[in-house]
Amino acid sequence: MSFPFCGCAALTTAFTIRWRTEIRNFPQREELKSSDLIDFCTQGLANSVNLQSFVWVRFGTLNSRILLAILGHLSLQELEINARNRGLFDDTILPQLTSVTRIKLLDPSLSVIDILPAWLKSLTNPLQHLSIVGSCQSWLTDELLEQISEDLSGLEELTLKDWNSVTHEGLVKALRHNKNGIKCLTIRDLSHLFDVPEFDRRCRLKPHLLSRLTSLTITIDRASAWKEAVSSLVTLSTLECLLLCGSPRITDTGAQMDDFVTTLVSAHGSRLREFSLHRVLISPQALGDVCVGIKGLRRLSIWIRFRHLNLIGDSLSKATKLNMLYVTPLRIRLGKLKLMSPTAEEAMRIANHCSPTLTKIKFVGQIWLKGRSSKWEKQGKRV
Repeated sequence: MSFPFCGCAALTTAFTIRWRTEIRNFPQREELKSSDLIDFCTQGLANSVNLQSFVWVRFGTLNSRILLAILGHLSLQELEINARNRGLFDDTILPQLTSVTRIKLLDPSLSVIDILPAWLKSLTNPLQHLSIVGSCQSWLTDELLEQISEDLSGLEELTLKDWNSVTHEGLVKALRHNKNGIKCLTIRDLSHLFDVPEFDRRCRLKPHLLSRLTSLTITIDRASAWKEAVSSLVTLSTLECLLLCGSPRITDTGAQMDDFVTTLVSAHGSRLREFSLHRVLISPQALGDVCVGIKGLRRLSIWIRFRHLNLIGDSLSKATKLNMLYVTPLRIRLGKLKLMSPTAEEAMRIANHCSPTLTKIKFVGQIWLKGRSSKWEKQGKRV
């Protein structure tokens, strides 16, 4: 939980320092009642200058005093909060935050969803980013998305995740007034009635909606019609980042998904820079096709069987521009999944196969960063 803020202080005519302050790791709500932390936060917010970003995501600690403390900051552009309200804050304060252009709501309560249309109407500048992440609730609906669509005309990034009442109809309605098309779209774990082929057909009637799309995150389905629709959606865009997310109940998708990934990469790999598979297993052979087919691959995230971990080195060596690698090894026994952590020696063997451009490799609960140092001349130029 943090509220970063940035201010500028000119040191010379040539240099400017941007300060970034964050408050993190608050105690649980019971401890806050008897502490001065909230007083510190409200005082800090009141004294801050040029507050641009406010992030407060720990459940059960956001209250009205904190929200009222940021009301006077007309420079505030980004707001990210845990919006689960159990009487701790007044929802009607939110529409008074009129300067924001980026709104991220985590697990919002029904009362927050209900006030969203009025909030978006009150904004002084076009909304650029909207992220609403639920927890499989049903109160974000297609009807509400249609209601706020006029206020999403300038939207560039949209995230809808874990809402079991949102279908392709709601997404189409939400974007129908969008003028320039969106750049980033995340649609994960929505209604089982979400029809990707129909969404693709509607987008083809308005090609500009996805003509600027550079990042797509979407939940997968085994159906062949779904695969064709995703390939079609990618064709409409200038995609650079693609994340395919499996259902929590579907992980071992087998050879059919390998074939789909290979076909997708063969057709569109020249534009991709980031490729991710979440809750979708990939074979070492298909991984090799990904690393060969995506010439400019910088970031890669995969799920793989633990017994295949020692077989992926040769495939990864073909990704000559790779910067970041995320690997989730898992073991499947009797239909149950178990996440596995490799030893440091196993991780190093994999890293040694990768390109020298690799700077970060991450496994379950483990991260390794490649150490680097820089030298500077007296004139301030980097050697």
